[in-house]
Amino acid sequence: TVHPGMTFLQAIDPAIVPAAWLGVCLFLLRWLDQIHEQVRAVEMSSRAEASQQAVTFSKLVLREVWLTELMGMVGPMLTRIADPDADFTELDRRMFLAVEGGLRDSIRAANLTSRELSYAIGEARIRGVSVTLVDNRGAVLPEALRRSVIGLMQQIVSEAQAGRIVARVAPEGYDDAVTILRVDENGGS
Repeated sequence: TVHPGMTFLQAIDPAIVPAAWLGVCLFLLRWLDQIHEQVRAVEMSSRAEASQQAVTFSKLVLREVWLTELMGMVGPMLTRIADPDADFTELDRRMFLAVEGGLRDSIRAANLTSRELSYAIGEARIRGVSVTLVDNRGAVLPEALRRSVIGLMQQIVSEAQAGRIVARVAPEGYDDAVTILRVDENGGS
């Protein structure tokens, strides 16, 4: 209420003070919202960075495991090859080619690799059988099909004494997922 003798400021003071406090509260709320958004952006960035670091670390660990396995597989062979006084027999050369072929297979034909099949293929290559594995599929074969193909390949490779064997995993969408061709030393299939 306005009383005689009140100044203008005294008369409007009850209306201004709550509005001023309301303005201060709104300013603080907007400021807190901005801080909240900044904190949320930093958290999201931190999570993304942590995820990327985890992926990178995982890849490095897998790389180290792969390199350790690789060195276990080819280290002795490389040491022998590096020896300037070493004499190599035809069997040595075949063994070296079998190890090199096994490395190539593990890189190029992931759907056609298993420890047992790799061993059987290595033995066949040492016997003089040419084995070529090609994997044109972008995804992993269904496990039942993969096991069946690997079992069949082990049988074919173990029985072969000469000639050539080619196994190809077709890209997704083909009617035949895997094609295996065996040509004996006389050119027959």
